[in-house]
Amino acid sequence: MKTPSILSQIPWLLLPITAAAAVDPTQLKAQLINMEHDFCAMASAQGVPAAFAHFAAPDAAFFDVDPREHRGQEAVRLRLADFPPQAKLTWAPLQVDVSSSGDLGYTWGRYEFRIPGAEGQ
Repeated sequence: MKTPSILSQIPWLLLPITAAAAVDPTQLKAQLINMEHDFCAMASAQGVPAAFAHFAAPDAAFFDVDPREHRGQEAVRLRLADFPPQAKLTWAPLQVDVSSSGDLGYTWGRYEFRIPGAEGQ
């Protein structure tokens, strides 16, 4: 029995990867901007901790604690449990970019974070 060479198998291995790599960067950027706006709207309506917990990746981790023990959306909720409920965060992305493969994206922009003082100001 003749076994196929590795060269005859390469096109079959590359086909799904090539098909998955076809991304529309404009569409991905728009999705990322919309998600940022949704985050800001949720932070305003339900509070900053709820927005961070909702939008955190399932495997989110903090750098200042053991990530094997403190990971995911529940870790975010616990971490922000003492967050001042009257705190307000507004955020607007000014720039968005995505990688050519579509598996990494980022935004940057301006934010305003306010916590009322003792006299409510």
